Amino acid sequence: MISFCEQVKEEISNILTSGTEHKKYIANKKENDYKEDLIRRFILQSHISDPKKEYHFEYVLDTKNEMLQVKKELLYFNIEAKEIIKNNKYLLYLKDAENISLLLSIIGASQAVLTFENERVVKDVRKGINRRVNFETANLMKSVSCGIKQIEEIKLLYEKYDKKALDEELVTICDARINNQEASLTELASIIGKGMTKSKINHKFIKIRKMIREDI
Repeated sequence: MISFCEQVKEEISNILTSGTEHKKYIANKKENDYKEDLIRRFILQSHISDPKKEYHFEYVLDTKNEMLQVKKELLYFNIEAKEIIKNNKYLLYLKDAENISLLLSIIGASQAVLTFENERVVKDVRKGINRRVNFETANLMKSVSCGIKQIEEIKLLYEKYDKKALDEELVTICDARINNQEASLTELASIIGKGMTKSKINHKFIKIRKMIREDI
């Protein structure tokens, strides 16, 4: 199966063969020369990773002068590449999705841009879903932990005090918590109803802690 990198290079080669890309150039010799050089080097001296796996593009250049020239050309189009020497080669690389997409657009790889941006959207959606799931899981675990602690406090309260001697609202909150261990305080207030609020429940449990610690 042809790789994403090979697909992009094939698209650019076809454009150069047909000559259609030159017709898109504006009347600016420097810009045209820079584009032509970036395109030529893209085909012969570059690698782009599959956006499904990672965002990475690099020019692999033989000399420092080549590297400085390509870096200047990229900066002309507001693309700032990082540089590194590896295996006696000068590498200019991009890991930012926006810059990679911009470069693909500059060299005329419109189909590659569409593919790249589609994968980028999918990744962003997945990240958003994962963040939400992680956030909701953390909140659930926090609610469960809080619920277990409060139930233990209620058990101590009922051991120390006669349930009938406690005020009705306090008992209502305690019984609701025992029956709804995983509920958050906001959910617990909704279950109880009757004008109950998260703040009121919180204050009642502060009172419970004080009561069970008395005379200890």
